[in-house]
Amino acid sequence: MHFNECLRQDSYPNGVGIQYSYCGCFVNKISKGMNTKEFIELGLTIQEEENNRKHSKIILSNKKIKKYIVDCMTSAFEH
Repeated sequence: MHFNECLRQDSYPNGVGIQYSYCGCFVNKISKGMNTKEFIELGLTIQEEENNRKHSKIILSNKKIKKYIVDCMTSAFEH
């Protein structure tokens, strides 16, 4: 969930600018909206699972993360 990880993709169907906008927004929301304990707990829960599909389910089950994704995707596509 770091900025560089967010940018690592095989392609950018909507352009690299939108990806940068989304990733910057997402990292900013996490840094301001989650405390250290929440972030570490989420990271450890993700590390417990070897399956990448389960990583996505864990991330999306977190209400704050889900809201950040919606907010940042909306913002990136509206600009």
